Amino acid sequence: MKAKDKKVQEAWQEFWDSRRSSPEEIYPNSPRLVNLILQNRGSDPVLEVGGGSSRDSIRLARRGRTIVVLDLAESALKMAQGLAAERDVQIGLIRGDARALPFRDSVFGAVFHQGVLEHFDHPTDLVNENVRVLRPDGLLLIDVPQTFHAWTVLKHILIPLGLWFGGPETQFTPVALRRLMESAGLEVMTEYGEWMHPSLVYRLVREVGRRSSLWHLPLYPKWRGLIGLWRKLDVTLFKGKIELWTGYVVGVLACKRSCGS
Repeated sequence: MKAKDKKVQEAWQEFWDSRRSSPEEIYPNSPRLVNLILQNRGSDPVLEVGGGSSRDSIRLARRGRTIVVLDLAESALKMAQGLAAERDVQIGLIRGDARALPFRDSVFGAVFHQGVLEHFDHPTDLVNENVRVLRPDGLLLIDVPQTFHAWTVLKHILIPLGLWFGGPETQFTPVALRRLMESAGLEVMTEYGEWMHPSLVYRLVREVGRRSSLWHLPLYPKWRGLIGLWRKLDVTLFKGKIELWTGYVVGVLACKRSCGS
């Protein structure tokens, strides 16, 4: 295992083992990920790579999808198992390496991951492995940090200091992510950006208070809803392009070339 890979693995194992990994203390992904898969009825079974707490997979399972979750961190799989039991759903849990998926070719209707691809030196290898296990009409949904955001700047300040929770990682522009999918022989169906809510400032203030025990703020502030208004304006006036290039994450939903035939 390369030094960088080992650092990433150790960072995530430490994160999931710590009290910081409580589901109540982790911001959930946007519901957009789950909704995009649910909108495509033929996308069963579904594989989540690097599931972490697997809350997205649990949501999909509650909607009747057959789910398999793969993660390298044993503690993350244990958390996912506990959450699935609490919600009375069945999901398959497998410990394994995303670069060598322990599945035969063409078995999944959809593969998705959020916050995973940026940890790999050779992202093309990971995407190709995702494509290998997809059916000819399969879908691939990838969600990664977006380049042009203060979150990215903060990350590159903290990584050299050893203070970033996820270990070494990179980021992508919308164009770079699209080209990566197309280079793997995929056809892009949808791309999106996601604004951070609550804001980065609120999250930092909350984290400082939590770590210092000086104050405790809720996961979300009382004032909510503005993000929805801004998104509607962006979609109406600019077809979502502002959010795509200013969000803290960017995502792409793509399919194999044969999906439209």
